[in-house]
Amino acid sequence: MSKFQGFLKENAERRDKKELIISDRFKNEEGKAEVFVIKPIKLSRIAELRNENTTVDKNGNEKVNEVDVQLDLIAESVVSPDFKDVGLQESYGVLGEKELINEMLLIGEIELLTNEINAFNGMKGFRSQVDEVKN
Repeated sequence: MSKFQGFLKENAERRDKKELIISDRFKNEEGKAEVFVIKPIKLSRIAELRNENTTVDKNGNEKVNEVDVQLDLIAESVVSPDFKDVGLQESYGVLGEKELINEMLLIGEIELLTNEINAFNGMKGFRSQVDEVKN
């Protein structure tokens, strides 16, 4: 038996999807809060999103648009609702996933969703890291 048995792929816990409630503003036909469904995202994809939202000025300085990275992360991770859905975009009078997320969700809902996505992917939030270092 390998001393790395617990690390073998077949022994690792799978994380396919997670259901969560972000807000009680969105209700289904029964009057209950709509469920958001998220999926894991790979580090390589996060790096791509950061690159896609990075500009270089004339002096060669890179600037990452963190807001766009956050919106892209949500668009990439959320399975339901489908932010690509044209009908959903039209209902909010926008075109595009980032525009829909920005129009549809309140800032606190965006922050909560981002925190849930990060936690589901095993990333601790900055605040919890600071608290951990303090203790």
